[in-house]
Order: sequence, then C-alpha cells, then structure tokens
Amino acid sequence: RPAVVIGLDGASGRGSARTVGRFSVLAAIAGAAEHLERFGGHEQAAGLEIRSENVARARAAIAERARAMLDGAEHPESVLAIDCELPFEHMTRAQMKELERLAPFGAHNDAPVFLARAVYLAEPPRAVGAEKSHLLLHLRKGHHVLKALAFRAGPRLDELVLGQPIDAVFTPKWNTFRGATNLELELLDFRPAETGADRSQAPAASRALIQ
Repeated sequence: RPAVVIGLDGASGRGSARTVGRFSVLAAIAGAAEHLERFGGHEQAAGLEIRSENVARARAAIAERARAMLDGAEHPESVLAIDCELPFEHMTRAQMKELERLAPFGAHNDAPVFLARAVYLAEPPRAVGAEKSHLLLHLRKGHHVLKALAFRAGPRLDELVLGQPIDAVFTPKWNTFRGATNLELELLDFRPAETGADRSQAPAASRALIQ
C-alpha cells in the first residue's frame, strides 16, 4: 500500500513517499500542502520537508485526501500491466538468467510480469503467515512445477480448487534459503482459466475428480 515515512531531527524533518499501482502519492501529499515546508516528486515517489509540530496535522490531511481519491473519480481503476504471455513450462532457471540481463529492476524499469494460461495446482494451496493472509501454492503444467507465493491473497483461498486450471500472472524471483537458491514465483493475480483449457495436463488425482 502507499506509504509516507518521516524522519525527525529536532524541530524539523524530511519524508519520503512511495506508492503502488496508479495511485498518485504526490497528489495525496498535496492535500497537506499548507502544513509542509515544501514537497515535490511524481506520481510514484515524492519527498517532503516539515516542521515537527505539523506532523500530526499533515498526517490527517494526507489521509483525508487519500480517502477522497480512493472513493472518488480522482483514482483510476487499478490495472495490472502484463508484459507478455509465457508458456508456464518456459519459465525455467535458464530463462530467469536471461531476464537478469535486464536488471536492475525498480523505478522506470519494472520487473517483468508474465501471464501463463491453464496452469494447475500440483497440491492443495495453503494460507500462510501470522494472520493467514498470504497463499502458498505449487503450480504445475505437465511435469514442470514451481513454488508460488501470493501476498495478501489469503481471503481468495476458496477460489483455488485442485483439478481446475487458472490463468496466473506472476513475476519470477530467486529465493535463497539455507544455502540453496531456487526459482520461485510471486503470484500477482489469478482467475479461472478460460473455457477450453486442456484438462489432460491436470495431475492424475485431480483428473479423477473432474471426469
């Protein structure tokens, strides 16, 4: 979610803001202009200077402006930009090494986002995290299986059913744990696969449920 962090040093402080999607953090900060010494930036990132005694008032003004933007026409519908469609079985370690040639990723050079159609669950998904707010999945197409993590998608657990394919939007990442580095996916969104998906790719146990 969008965030503003302010560091105070005596009577004054400086802040930095970042956002997600198409929400303009600069427009939100502008709602507190009268409480700021100065501010600037662009829709995705901004900075500000402020007097310590004005922090509480600025916080309230920014929050009020943000709510108005989210509730009204100022905030356009969020759209997930997909770079291209990629057959799931093509997302390999070798492919990831090729993608690394485009790094570093960040502002003005986003990490690649792919769409893979008709992908199956290799095993039942699990809600994980202290509040079960994330989803841990193992996605499969043929014999190709990759671990995937969907942040803040815990409430969508019931949308995932063994044997029913999904269209998955993801960003590939390396994950190093206990000395081993593996290719994993950050699952950004998913939906039931379009009609006509090849159910022959489903795991045998799952096919038995849908025949």
